[in-house]
Amino acid sequence: MNLEYAVSASFVEYIKMKQDSNVLAISYQLEQPFVFEDDIYPYSEKLKWNKHFWGPIYLPKKGDKIQLSRNNIDVYLPIIQEEERTGKVHNDSLFIKGRYVSEYEFKNDYYFVMGDNRDNAVDSRYLGPIRRKDVVGIVFYSYHFK
Repeated sequence: MNLEYAVSASFVEYIKMKQDSNVLAISYQLEQPFVFEDDIYPYSEKLKWNKHFWGPIYLPKKGDKIQLSRNNIDVYLPIIQEEERTGKVHNDSLFIKGRYVSEYEFKNDYYFVMGDNRDNAVDSRYLGPIRRKDVVGIVFYSYHFK
């Protein structure tokens, strides 16, 4: 009986599996740039970001002001909607509480967090930038084993 499996693995893990005598056949597929994944922040088909090809993004600090344009509105809309509890885009323009907004001042500091297993982590690529007040711990030491 031949069984087929689809697994998410790093390239190093793929090589190890390929060398395993119990594996009859294996192939490695990496996501391509500009292939949209709808569960990747900022969830915009216009940007076509995926977990391997994500960004670029400027991480705003509290008090930072940005000019909103058709090139960046999709990137920052989820953050603005969370901060304002409202916000809609119409014809590439942002409206907050019914008023047109061309510039936005952020109310929080934001960070990018990535899990330690890049291919199997739910991190900022999925959740978006994380507010400073939502960061629970701080890494003091990081150990790397070979």
